[in-house]
Amino acid sequence: MHTCYTFDTAHGPFHILFVDAQWWLIYDGESLGRYATPELAACDLSSGAVPLLADGTRVAELAISGDLNFWRAALVR
Repeated sequence: MHTCYTFDTAHGPFHILFVDAQWWLIYDGESLGRYATPELAACDLSSGAVPLLADGTRVAELAISGDLNFWRAALVR
């Protein structure tokens, strides 16, 4: 079992999932990147390193925390 992290925004939830020995950043079924740790994924998302979503939304304007303590954690298989 692994931890899945979710951060809810007005545009929908963002997820960080562990798949195939890597952490994947997912929004609306789309991969936004893969990372060595969930902390790196959250940091990239919060810092604006993922600049735009497919619909043109600027990620930096969504106030997503880079601190996983502010993400909802759940165990998944």
